[in-house]
Amino acid sequence: MPSIRYLALSDLHLGQDESLLTHIDADTGSVIPDAPSPTLRALAACLGELARQAAGPAKPTLILNGDILELALCDSDHAIRTFAQFIALLAKGSDTVFDEIVYVPGNHDHHLWEMTRETQYLNYMRRLARIEDLEPAWHTTKLFAGRRWKDRVVQATLTTVARKAAGREDLEVLTAYPNFGLLERNGGQGRSVLFHHGHFIEAIYHAMSTAASLVFSDHRIPSDVFALEGENFAWIDFFWSTMGRSGRVGTGVERIYEATGDVASLRKLTDSLAHNLARRFHLFTPLDPLEELALRSLFRHVVERVAGRQERQRGAALRALPLSEEAEKGLRWYLEGPLRNQVEAEHQPAPDEVTFVFGHTHRPFEHVMDSGLASQPVKILNTGGWVVDTRVPRPEQGGAVALIGEDLSAVSLRFYNEGQYGVRVEEPLQPGGTHSKLWEHVRAVVQPDREPWRTFTDTVAREARVRMHHFGR
Repeated sequence: MPSIRYLALSDLHLGQDESLLTHIDADTGSVIPDAPSPTLRALAACLGELARQAAGPAKPTLILNGDILELALCDSDHAIRTFAQFIALLAKGSDTVFDEIVYVPGNHDHHLWEMTRETQYLNYMRRLARIEDLEPAWHTTKLFAGRRWKDRVVQATLTTVARKAAGREDLEVLTAYPNFGLLERNGGQGRSVLFHHGHFIEAIYHAMSTAASLVFSDHRIPSDVFALEGENFAWIDFFWSTMGRSGRVGTGVERIYEATGDVASLRKLTDSLAHNLARRFHLFTPLDPLEELALRSLFRHVVERVAGRQERQRGAALRALPLSEEAEKGLRWYLEGPLRNQVEAEHQPAPDEVTFVFGHTHRPFEHVMDSGLASQPVKILNTGGWVVDTRVPRPEQGGAVALIGEDLSAVSLRFYNEGQYGVRVEEPLQPGGTHSKLWEHVRAVVQPDREPWRTFTDTVAREARVRMHHFGR
């Protein structure tokens, strides 16, 4: 019976008051960063049970697939201190849940990648004999870093926090961006699990590439991850991962962030920006009205191309795949373009069987998709999220954990959906397909009417209601 080798979570948004895994005062809604939330305690108990009952002799690897820390909409110390609570529950003492951590940053914690890559580049410069040999900075890591992590990239800040919280000097937070891959080969056949936070499936996260394509006729949105990140990293880092911590200026960022989910609201902001730029600067003409008109037209064109409603803010779609048509198109583009190109650049031939794990949308689901990424249909697992950001339940939103076996089979452990609370095991299957041995193994361990699963369900239902009560107040 295959055992669990990897646990993957995303979108914890630690430190944000709307996160179920951030401890808040039930009466005031204010953050209490130095104590674990009831949901976090209950989740840790469940993950500990999985590690004891469904993992092999070796502890699983924990894969944190983006937006783990909330660095855009709360103080960084709240995010870091809440992360310490998370680590203390999962990695302290003899009953630790995992043996190593792989961190794949998303958009809300993108700055952690910027810190890491700049440190990596500095270390590279120190090793050079001559500064004249310096090469351009890189914006990505290798996809298949290897089980032994020959090309180790360590996130220094989180490693420091994790060691203090767990009391373990051997603990490291290894970092991959924007993709991380596991690969096993059996003769000529290959099986792979590929991880990406999911932000690049939405056009707004390659807005700078889109803007350049509107200005320069020979420019196209890149189909390789190095160029895609290289053109858009500053935009992602500024707006989605750092600006919310900019002192008093940052207090208005959440309003701007929410406006990006509505074209009319975002258009008002960009019209105001065009007016102020034209009045204060003469970018290409001394005539303010003409310059304002040109800037407004350009900004509106970009808004129409990259905005609309963000995927996590959309209402439930009555479609087989719980993504908007735009997001589904973006998912297919990312699989068959940037991700496939990185696979082929690092490993030929491409794997026959691929499972793609992502989050970002806060909507957990399982799906099988025909794709040019692999010779067989790609299995899709979305790990949802742990944020409650509405006043009423949205059943399509919820949190899940992707469980990966030693043979790289994959199942989803759905921990909750808003208003439909109850732990269950799911697996992406084609019509007529049969469940894997890993699904059978995990389903035998997860008994929703027994502990610790029953306590988790009761806890998350209660805590979700608390966040709904405080949302928008």
